[in-house]
Amino acid sequence: CRDRTSWRLKRYERARKGLGLSGLKEPSAAARAGEMSLTRHHLAIDLRDSGHANSIQAAFDKYLGSDTGLFPLVDIKFVELIRLANESGGVTSWAHPSLADATKYIADFAAHGLQGVEVYRPRRTRSQRKSLKKLAERHDLFVTGGSDWHGWRREPLGSFSMAGDMAKGFFDAMAGVQ
Repeated sequence: CRDRTSWRLKRYERARKGLGLSGLKEPSAAARAGEMSLTRHHLAIDLRDSGHANSIQAAFDKYLGSDTGLFPLVDIKFVELIRLANESGGVTSWAHPSLADATKYIADFAAHGLQGVEVYRPRRTRSQRKSLKKLAERHDLFVTGGSDWHGWRREPLGSFSMAGDMAKGFFDAMAGVQ
């Protein structure tokens, strides 16, 4: 984990310096010590707080989108992570994929051992949930849900939930029942 955290710190610093904007904070001591993993979201907060963007979403739209090249994708293939997790006895679920990405990649990921996919989350439309659930069923994947809450949103932790019976496949996988 510390290796990944160190890699993320370097990626974060390249992006922060690449923006060339004044007033952006240096990474914290915790991040430099490998105790905190910095993400685009952290930089978006700093862009908002320093006045370069009106909101976190505006920071992503203007500065931090995938097309900017400031944040290269993680340098390990997702199928390799699935393999490593499965070999270690872990349970794998794809967190908050877009419908377009899920449609494009889910068959390949399932073939490599993916066990589940996040279907239920805030700001996902009923239509998106229905389509993702159908994809999960087609590829024999369990469904999960989550708030993606990291402590910096106005909504309190626990403001998003889903019925436990909707996650039966996940609970079965965690219990080793497949």
